[in-house]
Amino acid sequence: MSNDVKTVSDIITTRYDSMTRAEKQLANSLLDNYPVSGLGSITAVAEVAKVSTPTVVRMVQKLGFKGFTDFQVRLHLELEET
Repeated sequence: MSNDVKTVSDIITTRYDSMTRAEKQLANSLLDNYPVSGLGSITAVAEVAKVSTPTVVRMVQKLGFKGFTDFQVRLHLELEET
């Protein structure tokens, strides 16, 4: 990733203020143990954050990803670069 490409963490932080309460809850959960927290199944990610799976889908789409799989691919790329 080049220097002008933001990490998922940066994107979450940038968009945080425009999120719903449930999305903020999910964002906090993801940032608490970043990036590992986003690598489980969508159900596991939702359960840890105490939100619904549709909330997870909506939030990752709001962040600019096609869906949860696309979101996880990006997290894996970040991990490979560290």
